[in-house]
Amino acid sequence: MEKDLAEVQAHVERLARDQPFELVEDFINALSIGDRPKAALWLLAWSYASRADQRRIAYEALASTGPVRR
Repeated sequence: MEKDLAEVQAHVERLARDQPFELVEDFINALSIGDRPKAALWLLAWSYASRADQRRIAYEALASTGPVRR
């Protein structure tokens, strides 16, 4: 699995350099691996996004969750 994960990691890094974050996220979500490796790959991809993109994505994710119920 380590070699396979290393190959997937390299692919995620290539995608993250020149593809929209949503494409990278879709690729990661489609993988047949555990949640922990997916989360780590997602964080790696996230690190390639600009601060402005990170903030935009965070706001979009929050908005998609709907209103907060107390």
